[in-house]
Amino acid sequence: MSRNFKSGHKRQPQNFYATPPWVTEELLETLRRWGIRLPKGKIWEPCCGDGAISRELESRGYSVVSTDLVYRGYGEGGRDFMKEDRLPDGVTAIVTNPPYGPELPKFVDHALELLRPVGGMLVLLVNNQWKTAATNSARCRIPAYEASVTLSKRIRWFPGTKEQPKENHCWLIWDHSRRPGPAKDLFAAPNVESEPETRCCIVCRNPLPPTARADKRHCSPGYRQRASRQGVALRRTA
Repeated sequence: MSRNFKSGHKRQPQNFYATPPWVTEELLETLRRWGIRLPKGKIWEPCCGDGAISRELESRGYSVVSTDLVYRGYGEGGRDFMKEDRLPDGVTAIVTNPPYGPELPKFVDHALELLRPVGGMLVLLVNNQWKTAATNSARCRIPAYEASVTLSKRIRWFPGTKEQPKENHCWLIWDHSRRPGPAKDLFAAPNVESEPETRCCIVCRNPLPPTARADKRHCSPGYRQRASRQGVALRRTA
């Protein structure tokens, strides 16, 4: 529920701005194309608002726990994420559009700490500029940082108005179970269904050649041996 603070519109209470459905759709399609999977288990949407993100996740078959500080007709209200000291039962990932502002870095740190014990994944929608700040960029250099997914178009936060969006947004992804390696800088394509699905090495996550066999899962014999020793193949393909 983060926000376009340069829009010229009056800021909404609790920084509530519903996430348009296409924003979540582009995230999920981009992850699919790159072979990045949300972990097994439930997904927590702790800033669910009116259920914009939760509904999209549920339409894809995910089980979602939806909560928020303020009840807006969806999920469970009266839940302050920053005061939560444990994940809801069965949760292994958090996907949300958090309130934008000075508290956002603390939100990220708190979410990562809650997810660490279960090797979970954090997926946040933020302004593109957020990750360039000195203290914020440090959070994108930790081993758990997996990827950014830049949206193909700007978000219109105020439907029915002539507002011209002025900001670019991206999804940032952290995964405590990821294999060591460089993070990915991905872009959500506007016509993902017309593009071939990209298969990746299950160890280093680099794309496999288009000519690779359908059952190929590693980019080199060395990574195949490493996966066999560490059981990565079973975890990634289960």
